[in-house]
Amino acid sequence: MLTWAALSAGSPAPNSPRTWDFLLPWMPAHPEAPAQTLEPQTVKPAIGSRLSQGLVVNLHLVDENGHPVAGASVRCERLLSHSVGEVAYAFSDSQGWFQSPKLWPGNYRLLISHPDFLPLPPRQLRLPVADDQPLQIALQRGCIIEGQLLGTDGAPRNHGILQLEAESTKTSLVQKPDENGHFRFPAFAAGVWKLSWRRREGAPAAKDLSRELSCIPQNPYRLWVVLPAVDPRVPEDPHSPGVGIHDQVGN
Repeated sequence: MLTWAALSAGSPAPNSPRTWDFLLPWMPAHPEAPAQTLEPQTVKPAIGSRLSQGLVVNLHLVDENGHPVAGASVRCERLLSHSVGEVAYAFSDSQGWFQSPKLWPGNYRLLISHPDFLPLPPRQLRLPVADDQPLQIALQRGCIIEGQLLGTDGAPRNHGILQLEAESTKTSLVQKPDENGHFRFPAFAAGVWKLSWRRREGAPAAKDLSRELSCIPQNPYRLWVVLPAVDPRVPEDPHSPGVGIHDQVGN
């Protein structure tokens, strides 16, 4: 059995790259050994050693065609025996690259997402990586539905919810419009989906406010969802397409 101790690699000078402590076995703990006090061993990593400089997670994010994916969020968490802690969070650059700050050897979990791509399952990684090569991860582009909730008077509405359902997979997605009536569903799988406006989750779809959409990643939908006027005395906008779910001009 070994007792572990932290050995400091020293305090960095201002604005210099961060150095790290290392956990190394230094005190034998044997039930029959006499009690004694041992000094921590001084460890001098070899010049150029990756451990002496810290370890990093290098990722290259691409789409299904191998093109770089910029703006993907990458969250890196360290996995310990009884806890999980975030150690890095950033976005991929214009060429799809992500590099973490210097990390300890050990087990990590990567959480990667992008609003235009399908969710990725969490990926586990152990540092140091065996071949020391960047890890390339492919994301699959998903379908997009976005738009705005309006009244027949042309004013934004932000009450109720938008619900998207796929009968084939029994999948349901829900979005609440923002204060200006705008909504956007996270990227989802291709297929036939039914979009509807409802007063609340679990309520039936409102009359004339349901539409079936055939969704593919190459054809994002941008829609107007027009609700009946709250006050019938308010005149309708003469340019309003009327109550229903309509393609925005230019879609």
